[in-house]
Amino acid sequence: MNRDLDDLVAEEFNLAGLPRSGHWWTPAKASKAADIVVETYDNANTRVYYLSKLRKYMKSIGATDEAVRATMRPDITIGRNVVLQENLKAKTAKGIDIPEQFKSIDELTARVHNFIKNPQATAENLADFLVVFCARKTEALTLRLKGDQLVGALKQRGADDSFDIVSCLPLDLCKRYITAWNTLDHDAINKAIRRLDRICQKVYGCKVQSLREVGAFLASKHAGNEGSKLGLMKKALRHRQSNLTATVEHYTTVNDPQQDIINALAQTDPADHDEILQFIKRRKLQ
Repeated sequence: MNRDLDDLVAEEFNLAGLPRSGHWWTPAKASKAADIVVETYDNANTRVYYLSKLRKYMKSIGATDEAVRATMRPDITIGRNVVLQENLKAKTAKGIDIPEQFKSIDELTARVHNFIKNPQATAENLADFLVVFCARKTEALTLRLKGDQLVGALKQRGADDSFDIVSCLPLDLCKRYITAWNTLDHDAINKAIRRLDRICQKVYGCKVQSLREVGAFLASKHAGNEGSKLGLMKKALRHRQSNLTATVEHYTTVNDPQQDIINALAQTDPADHDEILQFIKRRKLQ
């Protein structure tokens, strides 16, 4: 637990520190400690975090289930979840723009081939890895090949769970890519991870987690319909098939530049289309 919070709770009970005996924690004392958490912090996320830490501490020293339950504050948890859902809805409505560096799969493929020839743990190479394997940034340390599948996925997944490789790149190239990646030193990868936030913000104009989402979108581009597209994205993100959440639905809102152009052209006068096409051709030649 947070040391300052420990002191506040101990002070309330005129103690030198938090009791380390589970028998000491009666439901009344546990409830009072939870009240101190609520009174100390204004932010709902922080309240929920420290209430959870308090319960974890009490369980670790053998407090009774009744005492642990006395720290529950459902109104605070529900209020926090409402805020999180509102934030998610706003994020879903906004969608994610594909960074310029990942709009061309041919260019991404070329970078991957260059990496296989000369593996280096740079933040830019890490960004490519996250897109190709729809990976969380710390999965750059854990993902590895097992036959034609991946193991080492994180976030409530068993380390030995196997997942199909679903990527915007061919399977054979992905296998050679991750084999080369796994030769990198973990200290060097950790250094690249620390630099990635700044690179994403300054160069790609997105958050690190957006690279995973962009990768899932690119992997699904050639699906025949929206249903199969969503299924491919779930597989790419290593979601189990039973989990269809608002978070997964968010991945379908990655903005497709080609569709954006089509939508924009639909709003123009057909008489202007020839002039627009000539402008596009001139831009390609530059």
